[in-house]
Amino acid sequence: VDLDTWEPRVPTRKENYDGVTVLDALDNCHFMDAYSPYFGFEGVPEVMKMPESDAAKIRNSTKVQGTGYGNDCEVFCIQMSQAVGADLVGRCLAAPPLTYYADAIEAAFRYIEAGFPMQLCAGGIMGATYPATIAGAVVIGNAECIAGIVLTQLVKPGHGNTVSSFTLPLNMRTGAPDFGQIGISLFHVVFNQMWRRYGIPIYGNADTPSSSKAIDFQCGYERGINLTINALCGANSMLILGGLHGELTHHPIQAILDDDIVG
Repeated sequence: VDLDTWEPRVPTRKENYDGVTVLDALDNCHFMDAYSPYFGFEGVPEVMKMPESDAAKIRNSTKVQGTGYGNDCEVFCIQMSQAVGADLVGRCLAAPPLTYYADAIEAAFRYIEAGFPMQLCAGGIMGATYPATIAGAVVIGNAECIAGIVLTQLVKPGHGNTVSSFTLPLNMRTGAPDFGQIGISLFHVVFNQMWRRYGIPIYGNADTPSSSKAIDFQCGYERGINLTINALCGANSMLILGGLHGELTHHPIQAILDDDIVG
């Protein structure tokens, strides 16, 4: 995001590398998310955005990185991570309601075969792809995560798993996901407690994104309230450092402020 206009733009290669370097230096950043700090940069073809982002994190950070999948890009990330001995967490995302697409399952098989732990992620929109009620959304989200865990354990018993749910309320005025809304935390109060009971680590990745496009009071208020609730209700790790506007944009200054808050 541009600090002068608050308008989003595609970062340069240097800005991408600098963003990774800043995150690597922060005490409370323990891993890189799949699309943090930026997903691709100037001059990179669409199909190469994921491999280039993964390569940037491998070159500029020693921390664990999460990665995604698509167009078989995970093959290159697995090979790069294995070549340099980097720690990697693969992802397998449900496609609500109650579906996993073929590319997600193929990626899961590849991560399992390579020996990298898996994050099973559900995530629907309450009132659209999920029921509008918190109880209904939790039931569907849990079923999706459990299905992914069953698959993982059938392929390789004992394989490492974490779970997450990027579940958001529906903004009835715009029809878009409503980032920063307190309903996100109310959902995760139930979701996190369920998975604490199951004994499987939880990655809280929907609570902290703000709907604000700027580093301002709204951003701090939405993140602070939801972050606190997410932590108190049992999340083992959380997505917070640097993201703005529903994690669609990022800035190192926001990451530094977030690190101070978390610490």
